[in-house]
Amino acid sequence: MPKPIPISAHFIPLVFILFFQILYPSVTSANENQLLKEFAEDALEKAKKVNQYFTKAVDVFVFLGESDAKTAALTAAAVADREQRKGLVNYLKAYSIEISNYQIKHLKVINPITEVFYKDRIKNLIKEITRKDWTMLDIIRWKAMLGEVNQDYLKALNEFDPTIFEKKYPDLLKNHE
Repeated sequence: MPKPIPISAHFIPLVFILFFQILYPSVTSANENQLLKEFAEDALEKAKKVNQYFTKAVDVFVFLGESDAKTAALTAAAVADREQRKGLVNYLKAYSIEISNYQIKHLKVINPITEVFYKDRIKNLIKEITRKDWTMLDIIRWKAMLGEVNQDYLKALNEFDPTIFEKKYPDLLKNHE
């Protein structure tokens, strides 16, 4: 399995704020410090959930070809910030290299023909994600598109719930962590 997606780079401003609070505690109250800490922890947890949602959507798209899952993965990429998106692309590149090592319970062994097919799906995701720098308007458009094709996937993304794919495809995802 590829290495986890790095998400720490886009939290540099939050780390700076927390560092400032530590150096100059008299500037803010204890309550403000606690709120900032909770905000940073919440943001980090949500970023992790977006990563998990993305990787599980990718699994469903790559191995099953479900177009809704492709839209879900691309929507998650749109929601991610620039640094997190770079991590998602790096994950896909590693995933493509290591795909022949996966043992998926209900799928046949990955042979050279299916491997090429799966790698092509991953390559298309990378191309779509890296084609431009995403904007807030892109996020709105992708979320609207996801809502049109699969309301459950949109709801799960909005609620930072990556388990939607495991619930729908438990055999595909239970041995693929």
